[in-house]
Amino acid sequence: MAEVARSLTPERALAMTSAVRVLREFYDPPAIFLFGSSAKDMAGALSDLDLLIRMPSRDRRGARGTEFKEVFLGSYPRVDLVVFTDEEVRHHLAKPYSFLSSVMASARPLFLKSPRNEPLLQGARARGPGC
Repeated sequence: MAEVARSLTPERALAMTSAVRVLREFYDPPAIFLFGSSAKDMAGALSDLDLLIRMPSRDRRGARGTEFKEVFLGSYPRVDLVVFTDEEVRHHLAKPYSFLSSVMASARPLFLKSPRNEPLLQGARARGPGC
């Protein structure tokens, strides 16, 4: 995470570090990734921080991470959270043009419990560069 933070503005790095700490406290997820313009070093002054987490959930996708979203409501930069379950990861990574497949092409890991066994990293490696 420190490597990613060095490429961000101080405000963005602080927001990212705080968000990862809160996500780990709330959910203890196996994986957290930064994606979007911040991951591509293309963030503008109004860009949000896009975070993807992989974790178990019985909630429908839109309802996941509600507590987290409430904690960061009104923060700058805005933090946007997307949550995928293991089943959804397998399903989406099997499709080369899915949202998750395209996001993982440039996503940067912020926290991984088990880097060697992280399905999101394995899926990105299997597709190869430029997929």
